[in-house]
Amino acid sequence: MNVSDYKNVTSATIATSSSVPRYRSRTQSDEPFMQYHSKGAVVLNSYLSDLVNLEGLISLNEDDLDAICNIPRFKDCKDKPLEEVFYKLRAYYQDIGYETLPEMSADFINRSISIAVRDILEYASINHSLPSGFPYVGSKGTSLYFELVDSTGYNVSRESYRHYVNFLKSISITTFFENLIFLGAGNGSEIEATLNNLPESILQKVKSVNTIDMTLSGIKHTFDKLKHDGTFKRFPHIELIGQVSQFEDVKVASRSDEYYKGNLAILIGKTSGNFNFQNLIEILNGFSSDGGNVLVDFGLFDTREQLTEISEMYKSDLNKRFLLSNLIRILTDLGCTPDMMTKIYDSFQVILESEENYSDFMSIRSVVSIPDEVNMILHDKFKLELPNQLTLMDSYRRKLPAITQAFHDAGYFLNQLYTSPDKKSLFTLAERM
Repeated sequence: MNVSDYKNVTSATIATSSSVPRYRSRTQSDEPFMQYHSKGAVVLNSYLSDLVNLEGLISLNEDDLDAICNIPRFKDCKDKPLEEVFYKLRAYYQDIGYETLPEMSADFINRSISIAVRDILEYASINHSLPSGFPYVGSKGTSLYFELVDSTGYNVSRESYRHYVNFLKSISITTFFENLIFLGAGNGSEIEATLNNLPESILQKVKSVNTIDMTLSGIKHTFDKLKHDGTFKRFPHIELIGQVSQFEDVKVASRSDEYYKGNLAILIGKTSGNFNFQNLIEILNGFSSDGGNVLVDFGLFDTREQLTEISEMYKSDLNKRFLLSNLIRILTDLGCTPDMMTKIYDSFQVILESEENYSDFMSIRSVVSIPDEVNMILHDKFKLELPNQLTLMDSYRRKLPAITQAFHDAGYFLNQLYTSPDKKSLFTLAERM
């Protein structure tokens, strides 16, 4: 590995907690403020962006663990249960300052990547699906995503954007929000739309725009776009903050005073559809704990035919390449053959299923089959296996009466509902009762 590959990576402040910053004093620098809560996600992003090149194949097999246990720091791990060893490794190899990566040895970075990769595969093994943001990670994943959403046959994002602009023009907000928190970087269009369509009186009170995503490459792409098109020049007092983290890991510290309502967390662009309802509620609970609102965009459907139309869109070769790119990269580096990868590609399908416990919530699920010979390699390298059928991504659609009732049962009031004219989208301010 040539650690000089890091010379173009900007160093940054390393966050020690996962709480959302209220705001910072604006500096003279034009560079956004970055926080890295999910160190493993940063390492994984660097690997999938070709910022690092592995010395050899990724592995944490018995020989690797034996070698690690001979390191004085880990000598007490010998003969410990495998999961306890991995826990100690994760705490050590991922608790790193990103700005120090150029000074790390190739061996250390190899092990950091191995831990990050194992975490992805372990998640998939337990949940039978990839983490929701995984296909977007790395420069190639980000590029394939933007190629997909810009393609003529993919209308989901463009429709959602148009509906969001119309919603912003109709909304009535008088609350003082210090921070606008966007869950998911997207391509920056929703951030632009917010700053261009919210009332000026509200925007003058905003201190920061936060973008939270597990994809460092996606955040940087969005920030470059915003800086170059001059959106933020209209609001020189607003600080731009990026946070690398899983949505589920971020909480908002409780606060209340006479003049402060809370943050406005913004979960739009159909991002809410990537999570089943229970996980979605847990995410919203984290972002509304201080009394703040969450602006949510739901994909709606009335008939099965509407879902079939969307599922046909998701069967495109471009969507398949986007969803599979990072997984194929990892499996190839683990030693899986091109024939094995072809089997996975050819098994790709999109199926419609009801969400467990919510019969009126439907999932448009992209899945592949994992060959036995792939699992033999994973077992050798990590002592784990993937399910026979692996979900690459879910895209949930809900019915309006059902989603309204489900949110009420979860303790939320849906305020200022806006249903798009074609009844495909629902925008609302979700507030704790």
